[in-house]
Amino acid sequence: SVVRDVSHRKAREAVLTSEAHTDPLTGLLNRRGFAAYIEESGSGTGDRRLAVFDIDRFKQVNDTYGHAAGDEVLRTFARVAKKVVRENDRVARLGGEEFAVLLSETTLDQAMIICERLRRSIEKEVTKVDGRSISITVSGGIAEIVKNGDIDETIAAADLALYEAKRAGRNQLALAA
Repeated sequence: SVVRDVSHRKAREAVLTSEAHTDPLTGLLNRRGFAAYIEESGSGTGDRRLAVFDIDRFKQVNDTYGHAAGDEVLRTFARVAKKVVRENDRVARLGGEEFAVLLSETTLDQAMIICERLRRSIEKEVTKVDGRSISITVSGGIAEIVKNGDIDETIAAADLALYEAKRAGRNQLALAA
């Protein structure tokens, strides 16, 4: 018989998997990691909601202050979101300036309270870059995750609600129909 130590290879595989599921800028789950987390976590024992947030007028931040400042704003959102949501909730960066929050075992009213707390916290937060202060707001859309439902459909529903919040004037939340 032959015995081989594959612990080094297994450790490397774990690192590569983590890197494939993590956004390098914010340290949050990326879209792939978020989808995998939702799938792995199953239906849970209670209601789950998905909130999608978009930084309002983010292009203006990049155009006015530069991309390094934009990156710092993204990191600020990630830091504040992780601090504001509950321990069993998950925050992810879906891409660009779009983020998602999985709210586990949450009623619609609880989801609105948590998301409104996040929206207000971001509104109050100031990002400092090279002695300059940058304030942002976010818009958000909230959808229910249907048991055994397609996560892409849920993200699409939350996105539609997000764009309704933007059309209504930004810096607010909307619910998916």
